[in-house]
Amino acid sequence: INVTCPAGVSSLDYNYVSSVYPNPFTAKFSIEFLDADMITLYNVIGDEIKTISVRPGQTKAEINAVDLRDGIYFYCILKEGIVIETRKIVKN
Repeated sequence: INVTCPAGVSSLDYNYVSSVYPNPFTAKFSIEFLDADMITLYNVIGDEIKTISVRPGQTKAEINAVDLRDGIYFYCILKEGIVIETRKIVKN
């Protein structure tokens, strides 16, 4: 069996790592990241909840989530319109 990567599909960069704390959170949480343009927060069914623009050189964002219901959410870190990382967070 020969396996080849189709043309036009970029390889994933597994060296990109963000951290979020506290997780679970109650009113707000912080995300530390290496390089991003935008952070988008989604609920468990995929509805976009919040979008945060990131300034050049910024490596940390604090997100106020007091208005969110308790539950599971996902945040995506984007760079140049491409999702670099998606992670799960929980609100209690």
